[in-house]
Amino acid sequence: MNYRTALRLRFGKKVLLGAATVAAIAVPIAIGIADAPQIRAQSAESRPAFEVASIKPGDASRRHGFPMLAGARVVATNVTAKTLIEIAYDVRKPQVSGGPNWLDSEGFDIEAKSARSLSGPQMRLMLQSLLADRFKLTLHRETREQPVYDLVVAKGGPKLKAADPKEAGALRVGKGQVTGMKAPMSWLAQFLSGEALDRLVIDQTGLGGEYDFTLQWTPDASADSPSIFTAVQEQLGLQLRAEKGPVEVLVVDRLEKPSAN
Repeated sequence: MNYRTALRLRFGKKVLLGAATVAAIAVPIAIGIADAPQIRAQSAESRPAFEVASIKPGDASRRHGFPMLAGARVVATNVTAKTLIEIAYDVRKPQVSGGPNWLDSEGFDIEAKSARSLSGPQMRLMLQSLLADRFKLTLHRETREQPVYDLVVAKGGPKLKAADPKEAGALRVGKGQVTGMKAPMSWLAQFLSGEALDRLVIDQTGLGGEYDFTLQWTPDASADSPSIFTAVQEQLGLQLRAEKGPVEVLVVDRLEKPSAN
């Protein structure tokens, strides 16, 4: 399988995507966001913005994409506003609530340019400005009691290989598969949150260090591969335990379809 390097947004390291991958990969979740007054996507003058940005309606027949960073350019094909919010504010799908009915269904083609090459954190700030200026995003933050999954060690212990300290940290992702290379358990939990599962996954394994692992499951109703719950337990020696807990949520108060170029 061919892989490509995607945004260094969440892990600060390489996240590699399979060609079939259609969603942005997990980034460290913004846990600990304090309750705050309503904000307009933090559009203060101090927040950097793209020099130029083109936004057009996406092709409804295509899969939804995600922003790709290449030097000073950010390109996204048929990306949803919800995905933009997730990446701009460094949160997962279960942490975005409210908004219009097209938030996670209508896609947009975006091409934006900066005066200089961007890092992942710089791109996030510029996406926040883009959301405020072109989508008129207004949101606030809340802590809500929500269903979550705790990632814990299963009976019998973990089935993980300690990583070579000299190895580069990465996740390699394809449809129904993720391979960790020198990956901490927090990376696995963050990937599972909203990508493979519809709830936030909290790392409660107590396992420090970094590991090499491969997890394969069926993302649909096919019986050819195990479910994500069975795969996590049988292949990794871990368990996803349903719980409830406090989750920091971004609540979308206002969002408009983007203004014309």
